[in-house]
Parts: sequence; structure tokens; C-alpha cells
Amino acid sequence: MLWAYIDFTALILDHACIEQQNAPTAVIVYDDTHNQVVQVNEQAANAGISIGAGMAQAAALCANITVLPFDSVRQRGYLQTLATHVYQVASDIVLYDSGAMAVRLDNLAQYYGCITAAWQTVQTLLEKRNVQFQFGSGWSPLTAKLLAKARLNKLLTCHRQILSAIKRCEIGHSDLSDKDVAMFTRLGVHSIADILTLPVSELGRRFKNETLIYLNELRGETYPNVAYFRPEEYCHLHTEPAYEISDGPRCRPWLCRLLEDLEIFLRVRNLVASSIKLQVHYRDAAPDMYTISSSTPIARYRDWLTLTDVWLETLTLTAPMTALTLDCDELETITADNQDFFSNRHQYFAGQQLLSRLRTRLGNQAVWQPRIADDHRINHPSCHTESASARAEDSIYPALCMPEPGVHTDEGRIIFGPVRIQTGWWDSAGVKRDYFILESAQGSYLQIFRDSQQRWFVHGYYC
Repeated sequence: MLWAYIDFTALILDHACIEQQNAPTAVIVYDDTHNQVVQVNEQAANAGISIGAGMAQAAALCANITVLPFDSVRQRGYLQTLATHVYQVASDIVLYDSGAMAVRLDNLAQYYGCITAAWQTVQTLLEKRNVQFQFGSGWSPLTAKLLAKARLNKLLTCHRQILSAIKRCEIGHSDLSDKDVAMFTRLGVHSIADILTLPVSELGRRFKNETLIYLNELRGETYPNVAYFRPEEYCHLHTEPAYEISDGPRCRPWLCRLLEDLEIFLRVRNLVASSIKLQVHYRDAAPDMYTISSSTPIARYRDWLTLTDVWLETLTLTAPMTALTLDCDELETITADNQDFFSNRHQYFAGQQLLSRLRTRLGNQAVWQPRIADDHRINHPSCHTESASARAEDSIYPALCMPEPGVHTDEGRIIFGPVRIQTGWWDSAGVKRDYFILESAQGSYLQIFRDSQQRWFVHGYYC
């Protein structure tokens, strides 16, 4: 067996601060039970606040600081949402209350070609979620956890390499109790390598059975019983921004995250939904309830976003919003009338497999994906980004754009449009065009536009 242990180091922060520009100040997650900081963002770390610091020390180091309370239940919910994403590509998943998960990789090799490609697929999914994590791999979740705590962050598949990495770990990286660590220290044992050289009979005279069981699992002599993750049968999603929001449209980034999670929830079950329920939470008032319905059952994130954008335009908050909850209980199975759902699902998995194989063969830095520049003028140059961070919004643009628009004279059928683009006044290259999508007589799809003089041009082709 080969497992990867993934330790999410800032799970609550990653969900509260979806966009970095939304958290310009220092933000920490504080556990009042143990009086210590458990998660910090980049600004807080730059101010000198570290994990384990007390509240008084954090306040002394940074005067302007946002404090989020640590909530184990909320962290568990975020972890389950991530596990649902990973469940698309891996079946054996184990969740831990510390905010970590273990994923079995060896049984995925036959689907992805090799273990490395399987891990790249899992890693790509997590990178798209913009969550911070450290990982390790081993013959059991326990050994992988040890290497993750040591911040190895390297996939090891050879038994000899894993054993060598384990021996280099310090005793503090293990799950041994403070009492056991102190006893090993008195014996002159300071590393895992020293522990593994001690005779089992000698250990049995000095330590409890729990310690012996742990060390046997670390050696790979026994295997612990684990409870595998299975997705929930109902959809209940919750998110809390790092600050209060007074303007309804400003909650869109967090709503988008919930809709993305909803799409994954429906996809892995081959379901669609005709309505969703949203709760807007306030600090000192009862939450407001909203129901958003679709005329036909849908599952895609973009379809729901179209409806929620209309809702956001008219949303008036009665008080600053502190949290947002999405519930979906009107679920329907896929019917024969919606065959393109399965096509999208197949293309999704095929795309993930292709990206993982390319990144495995060429390296992460060698695989790039074209992305439209931040300009509404479609004729402006595109830029490139790493494949894992490409935006879904780019899919509305044609795959092939002509260097210069050509005159359109062929017949066809307009299937979408018009979309008016009138912009560019700031750089003396303004445009005023009405864009359409045309289906030609040959069955191909073209992006065409009509200029202010009612002339028609071809701008690109969809693949």
C-alpha cells in the first residue's frame, strides 16, 4: 500500500479569505481553549506572529489584527467539502479531526498510469481550491503523517526511500505523548532512527501498550483500522468571510465557492437540483432565508451563478453579513433528456488525467494554459497561467482567435447573442461591437461580430 497524508495548515483561513485582496490586514485563527494562535495569514506572519503564540503576544506584535475563532465543527465541515472534491478521483479517503486527510494512491495507478500521475491529479484538485497544505507519503497513513509533519512535501514510492526519510525525522514529529518523548530523551534517544534500533523487548519493559502499538504501525508490522470517508447524502454548505459584509454583491466570491461545491456534490452522485436555499447570517439578528429556483433541474456551477447574480443585484442586507449557508434538498436523478451532463463529466475526468500526465512528464513549471487577459476586448493578447489556476470564465472565449478579424460572408444560424462590448476609451483603441455565436452550414461554431457600421466579421472559432 501507499498512502498520502495531506495536512491542511490553514483550513479556516483559506475559506475565510478566498481572495488575498480581501484580507489586507493580519488575520489569525485563535483557539481560546488552549490560548494559542493556530492559523496565521501572510500578513500576520510578516508581523512576527507565529503558531502557538498567545493572544497577548499577538496583540503586542500587531495592533491592527482580525481574529477568527477556532471552531472544530466548522473546520470538519470544510474538510468534508475538500474530501468530496477528492472523492471524484480517489475512493479510499480517511479524515482526521486535526484538519487532515489520507488518500490511498497505489490502487489508483491502474487508472492514471502510475502512482505519480494519480498524486498529481489529487494535487491539482487541491491547488484549484487555493488551500495551504503539506504532505508526505508512506506505506500507511501513520508513516505518511510522520513525513507530512516533518514537512517533507515530496512523493516517495519506494519502500527504501520511505524508510530512509522516516529515520531522518525527529522524535517531535511523531504522535508520541510528551511523557514518552521525555522518557526517550532521558534514554538518549532523539530521532526516529534511534527508536527503530531499540529491541522490542526493551521497549516493552519501559512503555505502555499504546506506545508499542504506535511503533509497530510505524514499522509497518501492523495496520490500523480506519474509517473511510463517504460523501453525505444531503447538501449543507457553510462559509464565513474574514470580515463583515454590508453590501450584498460583495458576498459573490463566497457564494461562488458554495456553488462550486454544490456542483461537485451533484456531479459525484449524478444528480440535478431545481432549487437551492440560501441563508444570510447576521451577528445580532435572525438569518434571512431565500429560495432560488430554476425552471429546469440543473447541476452546473455556471447555470446556478446566472440565477444568483440576478438575486445579488436586488439583495439588500438588513445588517452586516457574517456568514452564508446553502442547502439543497430537492434532488433529482439524471434523465435521458440531459445526456450532455455525462459528456461534461467524461470531459472533466479526461482533462484532469491529461493535465496530471503532462505535469508528471514535463514538470509543474512546464505546463501552462492560455488565459484571456483582463480586458473585455477579445482581440487583445492573451496571457498564460499555470494549468491548475486557469479560470473557468475563459471557456466563453473561442479556442482559436484570428490575428485580425476577417469579413464574414457565409450563411449560418445565430445561436447566441448579441453581447455588446463598448470599451477601450482610456487607450485610444476603443471598440463598439455586438458579438454573436454562429453555427455554420458545415456544423462548426464561429464567433462573429457586427461593428457600428453594420458590417459583419469573423473573430474566432470554437473547438
